[in-house]
Amino acid sequence: MAITYDLYSDSIISVCNEQCTRRENVGKRRCSKRCITNQDCVSAKKKCLCDGVCGLSCINPNAGCDLLPPISYGRVDIIPPNMIGGRARYSCYPGFHLVGRSERTCQPDGKWDGAPPSCEKVVCGRPPEVEHASHDAPDQLQFQSGTHLTYTCVFGYYREGAPRAVCTGEGQWVGPKMTCKARNCGAPGEINNGWRDPGYKFTFPSRVTYHCDEGFELLGRAYRECQSNGEWSGILPTCEPIQCQELGPPLHGTMIGSGRTYGSIIKFVCNDGYKVVGSDERRCQAGGMWSGQEARCEEIDCGIPGPVYNGYIDGHRTSVGAIFFYRCYARTTYDGTSFFAQCLENGQWSQPPPRCLGQCAVPAILNGSVVNGREGVWVDHGTAINYTCKEGLQLNDTSINTCNNGTWRFIPRCLPAPCKSPPPLIENGHRVFFTMNHGDRARYFCMEGYRLYQSNKYLTCNFGAWEGVRPYCEENFCPNPGTLTNGQIYKKGHVGKFRFKEYIVTIKHGDRLEYECHRNFKLQGPKGAACVNGKWSPQQKPKCVPARHPILPKLWRPMEELS
Repeated sequence: MAITYDLYSDSIISVCNEQCTRRENVGKRRCSKRCITNQDCVSAKKKCLCDGVCGLSCINPNAGCDLLPPISYGRVDIIPPNMIGGRARYSCYPGFHLVGRSERTCQPDGKWDGAPPSCEKVVCGRPPEVEHASHDAPDQLQFQSGTHLTYTCVFGYYREGAPRAVCTGEGQWVGPKMTCKARNCGAPGEINNGWRDPGYKFTFPSRVTYHCDEGFELLGRAYRECQSNGEWSGILPTCEPIQCQELGPPLHGTMIGSGRTYGSIIKFVCNDGYKVVGSDERRCQAGGMWSGQEARCEEIDCGIPGPVYNGYIDGHRTSVGAIFFYRCYARTTYDGTSFFAQCLENGQWSQPPPRCLGQCAVPAILNGSVVNGREGVWVDHGTAINYTCKEGLQLNDTSINTCNNGTWRFIPRCLPAPCKSPPPLIENGHRVFFTMNHGDRARYFCMEGYRLYQSNKYLTCNFGAWEGVRPYCEENFCPNPGTLTNGQIYKKGHVGKFRFKEYIVTIKHGDRLEYECHRNFKLQGPKGAACVNGKWSPQQKPKCVPARHPILPKLWRPMEELS
């Protein structure tokens, strides 16, 4: 067990040795002799006490530390004074704050622990901002404690609350407790026939703008501003009706209506025989201009009616009430609702011009005749005639021919008639043709094994009928091949072959022959032939020539030849 001396009560406190041991690293501290009990200490004035990082050491409990010097702008108080375990407490004067430890302890080695603190001046940062206000201090980053500031509202705003601020000893600003409120100018006033924008904000530095209703124009400045003195700038504008230029009646006409303010309507009417050119009604618009175009009265002129083809008009004036007569030339038909027309007040003629439709002379036709009329006679517009042609001929147009204003729809002609049916078919052959018009020809061809009789190849379409010797396809036989000297000719059939006789003449297309020679003869030439379209293929007939055995090689030689 170890004992610890209570510096304040002179009492001995038992402490476990393990709780007060000397550390290996005590820094700059000078430690006294180690001990376990008081008997370990040489001097009777010293006792075995716990000395912090030095552990159990021999310490004089009545010893003390040197008095501490005062600090600038502050003071130090030691309690109890000049004793081991005494505590020195530091404090600063107002306007200063402590930098370092605020308390130090007197150690058993007679030294004060730690380093002395210092008193530094207390400063505040930038003063608080107040909207629409400024203070009376210069623009700087720091202020000493005790600094007083006074705030003032900017022009156009008034203060509510305390305007002062103080930098305290703790480096904090206290105050100001004020706000700057904009001056209220009150309602700027209403205008007749218009409105303002915006209509609810009347504090400095607000601006209101005035607008007029449609048809009114603004006289005066269009806006007013709430000033710093709480009064509106300028005077209230007014909205006056828009006025258009004065109008007068046109020459040869009358003006109906009066006034020239916005929305006024003026109508214009012309005297009889005249019409309004321009706008017959005009309105005074919001821009101070009349709608439409300037109205004037012009004399109504219907112009010359017409044209009248195959005819003419009879008249002079074209103003209202004037009359023109319509005339047609000779050999024409009058087609209209009236023989005259009158100029009306709307500038139009009462009746449209007629059509003078020319007559047609019935034309003559070569190799034909008119069915329902006579050649050379004049007929009216719309008359239809028919024609008929002599046999073998037909009309170039079979539709009805109509007289159309002096001209026939077509000139009739009798042309050779085409064939009505295709050329006739032939047995064992075919035909080729393209059209069946007069003069066209059809050509005939025979199938294999057949030929045209007497070489009649064509039929011709002549005035509606096919003319010419009708072609005929006869069977094309091959000539009898005759005999084969020293040999025999055979005809090959479907089931075999048989000897060909010299009297047979009906050798058809496709029949085949085979040549054979007698014994001791061999065939020189083709072995057979075929009948192709009346000719043998191949055309050359073979020959049977005597056969000769080949010379055999000697298998042995006589003795005589060996010697």
